[in-house]
Amino acid sequence: MFCKFFYKYLPYTKETLPVEILELIDLDKLRIQAGYEGQLKLEDEGAVLPGTRIGDVNTKRPDDEKTVKEIIGEVNEPYKGFLDENDKILKQIWDELLADPEIDQAFNAENSFDMLMKLVKDKFDEKVANEIEKYYNFAEVLEKEKGFSIALISRFVDALTRRAAQNHRLTYDEEALKEKMADMMNDEFLDLFDFPKIEKVVDGLFFVLNTQSLDKLDGIDDILKDTFNKVFMGKDMHSVEKRLNFNTLVSSFEQFLKKLYYLIYGEEVEPHRPDRPNGTDAYATLSNAIYALRFLRNLHHENSVALIKFAHYLEQVKQWRNVQAHDSPVVADDDIATNTRIVVAMYLYSAGKSLKSLQSSGD
Repeated sequence: MFCKFFYKYLPYTKETLPVEILELIDLDKLRIQAGYEGQLKLEDEGAVLPGTRIGDVNTKRPDDEKTVKEIIGEVNEPYKGFLDENDKILKQIWDELLADPEIDQAFNAENSFDMLMKLVKDKFDEKVANEIEKYYNFAEVLEKEKGFSIALISRFVDALTRRAAQNHRLTYDEEALKEKMADMMNDEFLDLFDFPKIEKVVDGLFFVLNTQSLDKLDGIDDILKDTFNKVFMGKDMHSVEKRLNFNTLVSSFEQFLKKLYYLIYGEEVEPHRPDRPNGTDAYATLSNAIYALRFLRNLHHENSVALIKFAHYLEQVKQWRNVQAHDSPVVADDDIATNTRIVVAMYLYSAGKSLKSLQSSGD
């Protein structure tokens, strides 16, 4: 759209004409034909016949010039009021797209532009349709102005592509990550009695993620390592990206505990709960995994201040996971960093309390 407006201000050359026209018309053989024949009657007095232009005829007519800012203004003008009016709607849709795991996976997989355009358009239309009462005027304009609608989707795709490219530039150095993680999380465990040093705990966490078990349990390994890398090594992240990392850590905790249990005992967590009336769940859940690991199951019985803190952390993670199963956890931007730290602390606490068992099972 910008080029369409900008084109007419570029210098004209013969080469800009299509080849077909140049072949059909000989521009070197032109002739002048009379278009009008008659007399011009002038009053019998001193008078001046105005010419078709002002100034000396030998003076070159100045080119029709406009600044880039003026051209951009022409491009934006038809939609200026519309964009101002619907700025909040676009911001909300943008945030929802950033938090959508399917969008994140598609752009990180480097799919074709056409495929990404279709995916973003489908998601965009879906989000507008879900809020049609609120977005009615917005949807009406998009329906009428197809060119603007396509341009808008294209801008979204470009922005998401740049974001994915920035994420790809975040290198993964596991040793540097482990060092940073140990340094930033050490304070959480200082008051625990008979707890391994933080460096050993972090090593234990990555031992779990780097050890092969069952395909359905190992699928979480790369996702968690990538998320930890973003949390501890990423810089200048958008609040939505921080929220996405938090959601990933919360939803993956259950799978991590199941893998931890498998590496210790060589079997899967059973969907069995003796403390429940019917005795058995349909499938193993987060509660089953917590119940299967004694150090987590008994946390709520502990009396020390340090362990009460981790009992509270565990309850927080369980609440966030339960909410997440039905909706997206509502976490204020100011709380994201604190809550992410709580979830990471529970990963490390679980790994630290399992170190001896992991060593025994590996012997």
